[in-house]
Amino acid sequence: MKSAAAGRPGISGNVGAPNPPPGPQPGRAAPPPPPPQYGSATVIVRPQTALATVSPETRVLLGLGYPLWPLAAISLINPKRSEVVRRQSIQALALNGGTFALWTVLGLLAHFWIIGWSAAVMLPFLIPVWLVATVVYGYKTWQGEDVRVPIVSDWLDEREAQNEHATA
Repeated sequence: MKSAAAGRPGISGNVGAPNPPPGPQPGRAAPPPPPPQYGSATVIVRPQTALATVSPETRVLLGLGYPLWPLAAISLINPKRSEVVRRQSIQALALNGGTFALWTVLGLLAHFWIIGWSAAVMLPFLIPVWLVATVVYGYKTWQGEDVRVPIVSDWLDEREAQNEHATA
């Protein structure tokens, strides 16, 4: 066997990593330090968000405004609301309104012969997706985290940028 293996051409070279692992690159920020540990518990320090500065009662109202849209409308009517409260209220109303519009469109499409098959299959999955999304967004809002509903937040960012350019 040794003579047969010696007659075959092999790949020359050594086994192992050809290059050492990369070190820190210039211009890159160092990773954040690990969170402080006290005993067996790890303390997680979250950065202060704009929503965390709002009163706890308003955060509860905003958090419940995701699954219960009339509460979002009530928080939008409040004359002492801040810009953060207005943004969360609009996001909650748009999420609920968009889900209702999608439900209506799929329900109407389900009445057609061939197109309705795919719409009828998607229709039962819409309510659980809506329920999970509103509960997750409501909980995050209640905890003081900034919530970004995917399509609605982008639309609000564009409107705010247009308003800033118009006033400048």
